[in-house]
Amino acid sequence: MTTDFMLLRCKVVWSFFDVWKSIMFEYSEFNRF
Repeated sequence: MTTDFMLLRCKVVWSFFDVWKSIMFEYSEFNRF
């Protein structure tokens, strides 16, 4: 059970990081123009 929970938490963290990365990328692209 603990391993499953950690795996789920890892997934959530990775998805959040992915969203944050895409937002930062969009922001930098917006600043460029």
